[in-house]
Amino acid sequence: MPEPPMLSFISPIMSANLQQSGRPATAAHDGARRDADAQSTLELCQVMHSENANVYAAVEACLPDIAKAVDLISPRVARGGRVIYLGAGPGGRYGVLEAAESLSNPSIPARRFLGQLAGGDVAMRYEAEGVDESIDLGKADLAVLSPPLDPARDTVVGILLPMSSLYVLGGLKFARDAKCLVLGIARMRIGAIGSICNHVVECNTEGPEMGFKAGLALKMVSSNSLRYLPTQLTDVNNKILGMISDGVNNKAVTGRRPHR
Repeated sequence: MPEPPMLSFISPIMSANLQQSGRPATAAHDGARRDADAQSTLELCQVMHSENANVYAAVEACLPDIAKAVDLISPRVARGGRVIYLGAGPGGRYGVLEAAESLSNPSIPARRFLGQLAGGDVAMRYEAEGVDESIDLGKADLAVLSPPLDPARDTVVGILLPMSSLYVLGGLKFARDAKCLVLGIARMRIGAIGSICNHVVECNTEGPEMGFKAGLALKMVSSNSLRYLPTQLTDVNNKILGMISDGVNNKAVTGRRPHR
């Protein structure tokens, strides 16, 4: 019996992550920590910190894709568009946090960045079982946005962590059908992700304990995108940041801009 179209991409992901022992590669232990019981707390911290170098290298490799994403988003935000981060579980929480961080950046117009998490606000604090497995829920959460999605200005960014989040794929397909700009941030470009999105930032973290490294990498990618965007939104005059191109003042010196 053939697999449903939206589910067909899951099989290669699962098979790629399984070792001969049947243990997912994402959950395998790092060799540097096999003698963890004999290491001091400081030594463990040093080992874990050194492993982050692999994450930084993965993010560096995808900087061209991050730059392209920023270039695609910035003119839409400058015209009054929104960026909606869409995710389930850890990926969705990252999106909510990034949207919240935008409120403290005087170079970003208010209420332009939103975080849409599967399961809603409760899922920020508690595990929400099954919500990441619903294609329809991903579509429904975007369908009830107020104001509705604006295809000429709005961008939907799906954070694919875990990779098999049908909630995110459902939401991205809804946004694509609505003619919005659709971007993805993922550990690898497989099947439905590439076919739905206009552009994918692929940040491939491989090896043992991949889940933890992928989480950190995708968090860095989404955070960096938000940090780079104000440069594109701001007119530079004599190397001094001035007025935002849509007329909102940058009040970094004179005070915070009011919420609108």
